[in-house]
Amino acid sequence: MQQPGDAEIRIFIENLYKFKDFGAKKLIREFSYTGWNVKSLSNVLKKLRDSGSMTRRKGSGRRCSVRSDASLVILQGTVQTYRTRCKLVRVCVFVLNFLGRELAKSEEM
Repeated sequence: MQQPGDAEIRIFIENLYKFKDFGAKKLIREFSYTGWNVKSLSNVLKKLRDSGSMTRRKGSGRRCSVRSDASLVILQGTVQTYRTRCKLVRVCVFVLNFLGRELAKSEEM
């Protein structure tokens, strides 16, 4: 149960798909010794159909968090390890959310 991973294999699959109209099931029937999974081949071929390439799109994946000015002020002058930055950013987000709620309450009155 593997997903085709090597660049040469992906190019081979791409050419079979484009020029010989091979689908996922036909690829598995022809190359049964590879141990490919139908779903993984279907995903690779879907990516090829949608974007024209099997490479990962730039920027796809997890979103980047954006730091506000307030969180940058708090972060300055502290020991910068990954864990402390994450903890400080969580605290900053909590404080900013709290201040936003308080501001909204005061505007309602």
